[in-house]
Amino acid sequence: MNLIFIPSGSVCLINDSEDMKKILKKFYDHLNNGGVFLFEAETLNAIPILNEWTNCVFPKSGDQKISLSCFLIFSGDICSTLCQYELLEKKRDLYGS
Repeated sequence: MNLIFIPSGSVCLINDSEDMKKILKKFYDHLNNGGVFLFEAETLNAIPILNEWTNCVFPKSGDQKISLSCFLIFSGDICSTLCQYELLEKKRDLYGS
């Protein structure tokens, strides 16, 4: 392979250093000479407010939006996240306004 690409912090889900070494070796073994292994990783600087709900709203087409609410807990070297996605739609009332 000339390119191995892993998006969205998936590599960060591996929290055992020995497992990570094995996985990285497998990726390396599958790359051609000069191939590229590209992945997204997050550092402690990427962690938003801990132990509080945070919310972001993303516009969609029409009158729809996606609301993302997250709650983060940090324990030792592990950051756990609880996320809730909601589709928000503008509804017309009974009189059509």
